[in-house]
Amino acid sequence: MTSPRDTLHARAVLEVQTALLEVADRAAELSRDADTPMGTVERIRSVRRLRLLDLTVLDRTVLAELLGGAPWSDVAAGLGLPEGETRRRYEETLDAWRAELALPRHDS
Repeated sequence: MTSPRDTLHARAVLEVQTALLEVADRAAELSRDADTPMGTVERIRSVRRLRLLDLTVLDRTVLAELLGGAPWSDVAAGLGLPEGETRRRYEETLDAWRAELALPRHDS
């Protein structure tokens, strides 16, 4: 039987995969348009959108790892941030995801 934690973790992994596909599609589009004439503002904004998608992948990956039971210390080390800062950035969103299936907090 699948537990609520497994279900939420699987959903988070699916969100990571979806975001990765979006990044790949956007990167391919940028590659095709690399020599296409366009204004400076348009080109920079186009690349900036890719960067924002990259950050989405990172955020979703962090949530997936935490929902899979990774300790905050490991996530913080992966991000290169202090644990307190990592918690400040992600704990509220993590709690919101957990609340969807009423999962208990995992404070390792």
